[in-house]
Amino acid sequence: MLIKSLFLQCFQQFHDPFFINNLADNNFNIICGRNEAGKSTLVRAARAVFFERFDGKVCDEYSSKTGSFPEVEVNFGLKGIDYTLKKVFAKKTRHSSAILHDITNDHKWTDNEAENKLIEIFGFEENKKKPDSTKHGIFSLLWIDQDSDWRNTQEPSESAIKTLGGLLNKELTAILTQGKGQTLLEKFTHELEDYQSDKQEIPRNNYSKSIDKANNTRSQLQDFKTEFEKYETNRNDLAKANAEKVKLDESINELKSNLKIINSNIDNGTKLKNEYAKVAQDNKILEQSIFIKRNNLITYNSLISQISNDEKRITELNIEFNSNKNELDFFETKKLGLEKDLQLTKELHDDAKNQVTRSRNHDDLLKEHGAIRKLNDDIKKIKDYQKELSTDREHLAQIQINQANFEKLENLNSTIRDLETKIQVAAPLIEYSIGDEDEIRLNNELIKGNRRHAVTKSMEFKFYDSKIKFSPANQELLKLEQELDARRVSFGHMLESCNVKSIGEAKNQLNVRMGLESRIQTLEGIIQKSELEIKVKALDEHIGREAYLNKIKGEAKTLTVDEAISLEQKAWLNFQNHQSSLTNLISTIHVKSNDVKSIEKDIKGCEKNIDENTKQLQPR
Repeated sequence: MLIKSLFLQCFQQFHDPFFINNLADNNFNIICGRNEAGKSTLVRAARAVFFERFDGKVCDEYSSKTGSFPEVEVNFGLKGIDYTLKKVFAKKTRHSSAILHDITNDHKWTDNEAENKLIEIFGFEENKKKPDSTKHGIFSLLWIDQDSDWRNTQEPSESAIKTLGGLLNKELTAILTQGKGQTLLEKFTHELEDYQSDKQEIPRNNYSKSIDKANNTRSQLQDFKTEFEKYETNRNDLAKANAEKVKLDESINELKSNLKIINSNIDNGTKLKNEYAKVAQDNKILEQSIFIKRNNLITYNSLISQISNDEKRITELNIEFNSNKNELDFFETKKLGLEKDLQLTKELHDDAKNQVTRSRNHDDLLKEHGAIRKLNDDIKKIKDYQKELSTDREHLAQIQINQANFEKLENLNSTIRDLETKIQVAAPLIEYSIGDEDEIRLNNELIKGNRRHAVTKSMEFKFYDSKIKFSPANQELLKLEQELDARRVSFGHMLESCNVKSIGEAKNQLNVRMGLESRIQTLEGIIQKSELEIKVKALDEHIGREAYLNKIKGEAKTLTVDEAISLEQKAWLNFQNHQSSLTNLISTIHVKSNDVKSIEKDIKGCEKNIDENTKQLQPR
């Protein structure tokens, strides 16, 4: 645990508010001061705020002479959590209070809840009013107070000894390992010399403030010596009076001698006796007057010295007051500037957050554009497939040939070839050789060269005016010719019905038909799997989302999401820095304001003392 700051007021001799901070900057803090300065009271206040109940029986022990209720507030860190604990000690609950604030998690507990939570986080036993310091303490913190409390620590807890010893070993080891052992020894030597020099009234180093006060005391002593010299003068006057008294005594002795002479004159003797008594009484009155004046002189000198010191103190306090007041005004002006800057950084952070939203919307818009383009491409492809399917179906409808018809054509074509072969074998042959100059026609066609013809039907050779006609006389050949003609007629009708001109064209048409049927089957499968209606519905949804994003995107410059997030993080860090600066400044203003109030109170106290002392100096 680290105690970071301590605040107390109306606590024993600390009547006015007292604040000490920056305790957590070092692992080891030493509080020093003159006797009755309040060192033990600080430790007692820290122990009270942790260990004593806010409405306990010991509340009266902590009260100051002002009559106000003692108040202690401490800021500490424990297990990574920052706490603020504030207690106002009073026996009556309407005046007492306890507030425990978890700053890290922003939780608060008050009064009994605060006491119970304090027991919980420190690990004390709930049944006990006070924790056992030998078992718990504040994490083995050894409380050492003056007088009787010291005797109770002759056998401190082992954990406390280890903690204190470990801390000192750590500090000394760190210094010695850095080769600063000689420096440490010299520092201790100088501190001892400072202390001894201070005892010999020689101002030096850390005791200069105490020596200044001693010098002021010497100055007051010198003033007192001056007044004392005046007193010595008065005392000399008194001595002269005493000398006169001696002379008077001598006169009285003479009178006594004369009294013997004039013993007979009783009346004169009685008179002289009365005069002597009167002179003795006057002498006593004179001595008392001198004593009173001497005391009055001492008192007046003391009052004058006090008035002078108070006037000097008022001058110093006024200078300090003006300095602190100027600093406070400066801090207040700076606070207004920081508040404006904080508001500006908050607005910038809000703009950055909006920019992140716009950037993400922009990315979503780009995604929507991509999805719409892909869906449009997919739908266009499906529609293209549908057009191709429709075209292929129309083309397929125009093709009359099919596998069965083609097989029939092939069978007829094969039969015709067989018949032609049979006719060629059975028919007689005619060979001729015709020169180029001769004009001979066969069935009205001009023929040349050496040829051979099978006479499968009636043939007529014509040359000039002469004709030669050949006719096959074989009956079998005639039947083959007739059958061949019938087959050819059937083959022609079938070609005509299939809308083709040859068996080759029919084969090509059949191949085209088979390709179209396969392609149609493939396209139908693709179209069936493409889920066109679902894609069209999805396209409508993406178009609606795109329209919405276009509507809200605005006209501002669009950054990437990473750029926008980086900008937002920088804006947030800037906002936190300004907020931290403002918080620190407010804390500083609070401290300065308390300083100003304390100085004003001191000035009023000095003025009151001057008025009271001035009234005492006035003649009565």
